[in-house]
Amino acid sequence: MEKQLIRSGMQENQSLVDKDSFAYSKCLLFADDLKLFSSMNSNLDAVLLQNDLDCLFKWCTVNKLHLNIEKCRILSYTRKSQPLNHVYKINDLVLSCSDSVTDLCTIFDTKLDFSQHINSMVSKAYRRLGILKRRTREFLSEIALKVLYYAHVRSSLEYCSIIWDPNYRNKIEIIERIQNNFLRYLLYKKNGIYLQDISSSCLRDMFNIPSLCSRRDVSCVLLFYKVINGSIDCTDILSAINFSLPARSLRNRGSFPNVYSRFNYIDRF
Repeated sequence: MEKQLIRSGMQENQSLVDKDSFAYSKCLLFADDLKLFSSMNSNLDAVLLQNDLDCLFKWCTVNKLHLNIEKCRILSYTRKSQPLNHVYKINDLVLSCSDSVTDLCTIFDTKLDFSQHINSMVSKAYRRLGILKRRTREFLSEIALKVLYYAHVRSSLEYCSIIWDPNYRNKIEIIERIQNNFLRYLLYKKNGIYLQDISSSCLRDMFNIPSLCSRRDVSCVLLFYKVINGSIDCTDILSAINFSLPARSLRNRGSFPNVYSRFNYIDRF
């Protein structure tokens, strides 16, 4: 299945169209940002999405709201080798296609593997770590160095991690190398020399800093717990959770059914 998303922008301080104004597409609203999206199975679906775009432009014209068509983009989420190509227009202006879109500092690509986001995030974290090292040459306090690392480096590596949390080992290791670099810097501050023969797990135990992968797992579990117990009101996530409700046999006391995946999530790192 292919999903196409059209992102449009309006001028600041303008209210957006109501969600029920579209007959076919669904929409997401945040501040002055609007996203229309729907599943694409045939050319008819593309025509229906175009009709909703026409309704959007008509609604903006009637309510005297300016739609910034130059900022509108088309993004298709699919793994097909030949995705459905359709020319979308707003006010007879053709909308440009994009391979990725940045939403709340998170880069979404067409395959949703977040490779671009991870590469950008890692580059930014290395720059921040380099600044931290240069600015703390005279620092001797381990606590102060940890606080600076948590605030300026690790925070950027964990922002929206629930969305882009990788499953492949190579991407996990790329992110972990940043923290391993900082751990060896802490060891240098403590002993005065760089030691390369100490494993990363020993360094984490020595300085009591858990791995970034384990922290992301905890964040996912906490989100799951809060959604299940109603602390977070998100009906979309809650409706996607399959609860196990045995009708007759009382021996099976599992809360959720067994779900099989081609990824080994338990032993991924």
